[in-house]
Amino acid sequence: MWFGGVEVARILGIRLRLDWSWFFVLVLLTWTFATFDFPLRAPDLEPTAYWSLGFAAALLLFVSVLIHELAHAVTARSRGIPVERITLFIFGGVAEMRMEARRPLDEFLLTIVGPLASLALAGAFFGLGRGAAALGGETTALLATTLGQLNLILAVFNMVPAFPLDGGRVLRSVLWKLTGSLSRATRWAAGVGRLFGWLLVGWGAWMFVVHGAPLAGAWAAFLGWFLARAAAGAIEHNRLRDLQASLTTYPATAALGRVAPPVAEAATVAELIHDSLLSGAGDARLVTRNGSPVGVVLLAEAASVRGTRRDATRVLEVMRRLDELPRLPGGTSLAEAADALLRVDGGAAIVETPAGIVGALTLSDVERWVKRFETLDG
Repeated sequence: MWFGGVEVARILGIRLRLDWSWFFVLVLLTWTFATFDFPLRAPDLEPTAYWSLGFAAALLLFVSVLIHELAHAVTARSRGIPVERITLFIFGGVAEMRMEARRPLDEFLLTIVGPLASLALAGAFFGLGRGAAALGGETTALLATTLGQLNLILAVFNMVPAFPLDGGRVLRSVLWKLTGSLSRATRWAAGVGRLFGWLLVGWGAWMFVVHGAPLAGAWAAFLGWFLARAAAGAIEHNRLRDLQASLTTYPATAALGRVAPPVAEAATVAELIHDSLLSGAGDARLVTRNGSPVGVVLLAEAASVRGTRRDATRVLEVMRRLDELPRLPGGTSLAEAADALLRVDGGAAIVETPAGIVGALTLSDVERWVKRFETLDG
């Protein structure tokens, strides 16, 4: 998550991991409670009492976050979604799941239980605080009321409809149901999340510079930056997921585009380049001898021949023989084709169908197809 961490326990069969940033924020929260919050609200206590209360409040806040994340994790498992672990870190916690929800309803249910758990904890702490105050336990009442307020804030803030906050995931589940597209719902919800994050950064900067609240402003700006970055990461992950699915769905022939006619092995490199510029086809051309394919010439390698040598160099001299290149059936998925091309020097392969060789595919052809896909389908 941040700088690594340590696994400390298993709860309900789910691994609990503490990120290194958790220890930093535990100290920071303890110090904030002990030196600012509790002395302001209860000015007559001993210094040791403030530090004890501060540590208890910080620890119980993370216990509350853990219960919030356990609600997500247990519900996810009940919907058939494996949970890798729960990680507590500087901004709270996250239940790390191995897969996305399969249906909008699953997404909605496993998300909404987190804020509901926080609301339930807020009610419980407020009730405990009132009971303790009635019995004269002012210190206990102060601690319980503080935890009630913090859990209420946690529930309300998490329900802001900005992905990847819980409210953003609820929004995504609704958009998913309305549009029928998880990809489109993720883009829209993450877009809202990124906007909210940068607005929070701006508000934090205003608090820091204008309002005279540097600590609150710095935390708000840092949190906003984190949310904006997380939303941008979700958008990129969504793009790669769509791309991976499409590379698996479409055949290798889809990336060939308009196949240029073969070039004779006796043609010069100058003639090849001139013809290729006019045809605007891919980055490789089949080479023929007496009408039969004998090799492939990569335009990048032909272009390395410079000046007057282009008129004197024949395509035969710069081509690659067919037996030097892998052959891909036309029905091979683009994902498999891309893997094969990455293992080939120069990144080229022969594509053939039962009717014969249909063309030569290069990595740049696949990259061009990807850009076209993102333009047309995105």
